[in-house]
Amino acid sequence: MKLRSVIIGLLFIAFILTPLYGSVELLSLIPSMAGMINKGMILIFKLTKDVILAGALFFFAFEVIKSKKMLRSPLVWTLLAFIVVAAYITFHFNGFMMAAIGIRVFLPLMLVFIGAKYFDDRLFDALTIIMTWIALIEYAAAVIQMFFALPIMGSGYFGLAARPFGTFVQPSSFAIFICMVMVMNMARDINARGSIRSLSWVFLTVSTMFVVLSGSGTGLLGLAIIFLVYLFIFSRTPKLVKAGIVPTIALLPVLILLSLPVLTNREDIYYSLWMRIEIINELVVSSGWSGFLIGTGIGTGSNAAVTILGNPNLKNVNDAQQFIADSLYASVFAQVGAVFLLLFIILSLYVFWLAIKRRQKRLVDNMAILFVPLMLMVSFGSIILEVFPFNWIMFLLFGAVLMKKENNEVPLRNT
Repeated sequence: MKLRSVIIGLLFIAFILTPLYGSVELLSLIPSMAGMINKGMILIFKLTKDVILAGALFFFAFEVIKSKKMLRSPLVWTLLAFIVVAAYITFHFNGFMMAAIGIRVFLPLMLVFIGAKYFDDRLFDALTIIMTWIALIEYAAAVIQMFFALPIMGSGYFGLAARPFGTFVQPSSFAIFICMVMVMNMARDINARGSIRSLSWVFLTVSTMFVVLSGSGTGLLGLAIIFLVYLFIFSRTPKLVKAGIVPTIALLPVLILLSLPVLTNREDIYYSLWMRIEIINELVVSSGWSGFLIGTGIGTGSNAAVTILGNPNLKNVNDAQQFIADSLYASVFAQVGAVFLLLFIILSLYVFWLAIKRRQKRLVDNMAILFVPLMLMVSFGSIILEVFPFNWIMFLLFGAVLMKKENNEVPLRNT
């Protein structure tokens, strides 16, 4: 068996197992099942995908040595160099545990190289189908949670458990996953037909309903961005009509932002949004020049650090490194500074620009056009580097767009 098949197979197994990773935590919320769950089981399930990723990268290293071919993007290699240097500095000043946590957070960045070497339209087409089925499983899990799980987020419509999140533990992660799957399906239809199928509109409607049920402001704003990009770039609406409605539609994110307390049934949602801004402001003000430029070490402000280093049995842990960043921008700034954050944003915009140049020629390009604006938006409300499978698919997609492959387009279908 070729190493290529092993690597792709491992990644697809990890994607297929998506509902498994958080299933134990969901079951712990159901009274009749809670007694069967312990923290060790939760940790084992969560680490499964990390072991699979490490295995895939291990085999990929052998393939690279054999073929001597890799993506030659200066931006990607600069970002990788930042992580290597930051890992060494973190190990020296903050210890092995924090360095290991930081490496875990940034390890998915390596998927850019696998995406560039192996992933094309056909693999993303298959991945879209898998993610769609997983979304349906997650919707079923969310319904089970609403009816049978403890209402840890309070009670919502008809007295059911509010803000369902399936197996994603956090409502915002659930909503971001849904938005990602919507983007993948929209891009797949656009590539195949030039427009979205009627059946897909049914799926998009159901998906939108679950985003609303999640009560995630991040998810709702993500929805607005998706449909704005679709309207402006892909919609077949006549240009004169489009020009007439552009000013109104462009206000959609603002209208949703103003309506968030009603849409999410959360009176305190503006406080949540303001706290994210305050965290970034506090980090900038208190960082100092070195912290501002290169950060305070990988792992700082990550969800993993809060979860793992919050264990009272661990010693020599710097409490200043354990805080809820609540956004990609705050987390990356705290870990590797403004320079890395700026380079990451530039890389994202560069991928978007490349996709726009080649739009409607490849599935991966159409997908990136919708994906990048969504990613930049939801990054204000979540540390998407730690949101699986969003983070893996993001870097695989970046790699596929950066490495232009010939004759890998999925043919247009009439179905």
